[in-house]
Amino acid sequence: MALGPTSPRGGPCPGPGPRLPACAWWNLRYLCLGPSPESRTKRLQKIENVRFLSSQHPIVGLSELHDVDSAQAQRFFFDQVPGVTVFHDGDLATVVDAVWAKTHGITPSQGDNRPGPSFHGIIPGVMHAIHWPLPGGARGWFINYHLDATSDPSVRISQLRHAAQWAKSQVGPGPRDVVLAGGDRNFTCSDAERCSSR
Repeated sequence: MALGPTSPRGGPCPGPGPRLPACAWWNLRYLCLGPSPESRTKRLQKIENVRFLSSQHPIVGLSELHDVDSAQAQRFFFDQVPGVTVFHDGDLATVVDAVWAKTHGITPSQGDNRPGPSFHGIIPGVMHAIHWPLPGGARGWFINYHLDATSDPSVRISQLRHAAQWAKSQVGPGPRDVVLAGGDRNFTCSDAERCSSR
């Protein structure tokens, strides 16, 4: 795995390596799909933030949707974010600029249980990935995760081990794939880790 330069909207980057998209991750806490005026106000604020993030970053990972039905999430939330393709998986969604996705060969999602060949459910509702081709036969990977919130660290360790096994079978060897991974790890050990998406 290699890391390369990134720039807003995946534009030209100085230096070696493939052109990578600027990415963002955001914990929504929940979609606020309730009927109350307060829920509606919060939902509209969250939609506006996702619109802003997706206008600045071709790929945005979202967590803590709280297992909202995919059709409901699409109708009442993601349909309000124009020009994106959404990969929804339980507690997670990855929002990809539709033009960027088409340009980079990312196959659109076709709903639950038919997500398209660009989508990989690593751990259902906990971690997923999308990939796109890079020059020379390599692939770019965007991994979005929301690790378990229980106080037992062995659950998160098990999830990370499962993810490592998946990565060994999917990412490299051969051409140098590039991995962009981030999300909600839950239970950081220091304040510095709160700002990190590693």
